[in-house]
Amino acid sequence: MIPGTSRRPDRAARTPRPEHEHVLFVHAHPDDESIVTGGTIAELVRAGVPVTVLTCTRGERGDVIPEELRHLEGDLRALADHRETELADAMAALGVTDHRFLGDADARWKGLEPRRYVDSGMEWGDDGVPVALRPLDPDSLCAGDEADEARDVLAVIADVDATSVVTYDDHGGYGHPDHKRTHVIATWAAEEAGIPAYLVTTTRSSAREAHQLVAARGRFPAPDADPAGALVLPDDDVDLAVDASEVLDAKIRAIAAHRTQTVVDGDQFALSHGIGAPITAVELFRLHRPAGAASDDGAPRPPRGAQRVGTAVASLVLGLLVGAVGTAAHRATLPVGGIALPVGL
Repeated sequence: MIPGTSRRPDRAARTPRPEHEHVLFVHAHPDDESIVTGGTIAELVRAGVPVTVLTCTRGERGDVIPEELRHLEGDLRALADHRETELADAMAALGVTDHRFLGDADARWKGLEPRRYVDSGMEWGDDGVPVALRPLDPDSLCAGDEADEARDVLAVIADVDATSVVTYDDHGGYGHPDHKRTHVIATWAAEEAGIPAYLVTTTRSSAREAHQLVAARGRFPAPDADPAGALVLPDDDVDLAVDASEVLDAKIRAIAAHRTQTVVDGDQFALSHGIGAPITAVELFRLHRPAGAASDDGAPRPPRGAQRVGTAVASLVLGLLVGAVGTAAHRATLPVGGIALPVGL
């Protein structure tokens, strides 16, 4: 069902084809795709799997790090134009040939006029939780109609015949309101299309490892070794771990392409707040399970279509890597296209 409506979209019934895979990555701002999923994107491209990256805004309200580009900060159109060029360079580094902005003609629900979703900005609410910048820009992603935005994502899913979606968890990573909105619309669209959605995640052990790596080098201030519980998962809750070590250089180049937003030092980087982070070779995900959906035994039920993990994604899963996730993997096999593939659960 389309969110906010009582009807289903007009679309032909789709029959998933085991030999066909197409992964749609849905992100809020330029640079997010490279920082949290750049390795997975590059690895899929290397494997010959079609990839589409959908960016919801142009990051118009982002901070600007380089002094010589500081004049762009606060000029929404100028910064948007500049960040588009950075994003294009990042896409080239990752090998992506299909990138779209939400609301453009190629990422808009049929019958709706193209529109431009603007970065909502972020400030800290009275309760210490990030909220959209006030007063809310009427053109911003967070001011938009959720149903229209979800339809736009669904239009891209249908256009490319996507077999899985990758986006943020329900906390939006660190809580940016645009990230949280992106999670809502992307997972709604995936559920409606009957395909699985995978959510970027961080575990307690990976957070501790990040702290240790950055502290040891001393180039940047180290991140918190024990983030708030809501922002990290127990190690056993990870469903997929993608090893992108063979394409790590591409991920590093993609992050460095976002020059207004990042400072890169080898395999570490920092954003405008100055806190360092490793550029990880292993990216962690969990399967989206709709709230309230339960199986006969009371356990959460995966979304329609999620029982079939895409061949391309499953082929990249190496289980839960002991060194990266901090625990031995539970092993299982999952039939994909008639072949029993080992996966980490």
